[in-house]
Amino acid sequence: MASRMTKETNKKLMEFIDPEYWKRIPFFIRSHATSKTFEKLANEHPDLYDAVANSSDDVPEDIKGKVRDFIDTVFQEKMKKHNL
Repeated sequence: MASRMTKETNKKLMEFIDPEYWKRIPFFIRSHATSKTFEKLANEHPDLYDAVANSSDDVPEDIKGKVRDFIDTVFQEKMKKHNL
């Protein structure tokens, strides 16, 4: 079951994006790329999305690692697919 997505949670998730990937994404599709990645996280791993959403300031290290791994994997796949 998918989590309810929020702008606040998506802002928190922005810190998990590797700066190298961010630089390689054309500026005009960055918003789309991040929103779809966060939507995929909410749908496939609602527990991780909710853990980030429910953390007040500091996300626990184990959750950070899992979320970062998920986002990196999605971005690697998309970069390879689009030859970026």
